[in-house]
Amino acid sequence: MIGSLILIVVKYSWLRLWETERTLDKIANMEGKCIDNFAMVVQENRTILNNLRANVQANVLHTIFSTFLSTDKDDDFYLDPSEEDDLLMRLRALKGVKFDEQMFLKEIASRGRSLESLIKIAEDMFNDQIPPHKKIFRFALVKKRSKFLFW
Repeated sequence: MIGSLILIVVKYSWLRLWETERTLDKIANMEGKCIDNFAMVVQENRTILNNLRANVQANVLHTIFSTFLSTDKDDDFYLDPSEEDDLLMRLRALKGVKFDEQMFLKEIASRGRSLESLIKIAEDMFNDQIPPHKKIFRFALVKKRSKFLFW
C-alpha cells in the first residue's frame, strides 16, 4: 500500500513537473517571439529615423539653396558683393539652422562665391567627420509649445 501511495505521489509530481515544463516552454516561446518582434520593431524604427534624417537634410539643403537663389538678383549663380548682405539677412532668419557668418563669408569667398561652393559648405553640416565647432551651418533646436523640434 505504501508502495502504491508513493507511486501515485511520484506520478502526480511527474505530471505537475511535466505541466510546469510545458508552461515554461510556452512562456519561453512567447518571450522569444516578443524579443524577435521587439528586434524587428527596433530595426523598423531605425529605418524610419534614417529616412526622417535624410528628409530633414534634404529640406535644410533645399531651404539654403532657395535662399541663395532668391538672393541672386542677376541669376548668374554667384554671390556678388552687392548680394551678400541680403543673403546673410535671409540665412539669419532660417528656422532650425544656425550659421557662423564670419566663417561663411571667408569660406564662400575662398571657394569662388558660387552656388556649387554653397552646396559644398552646406553639405558639411551633415558630415560627421567635421567637428561641430568647425561647421559653418549647424542644426538649432527650436522650442515650440514646450517641445523641441528641428523645424
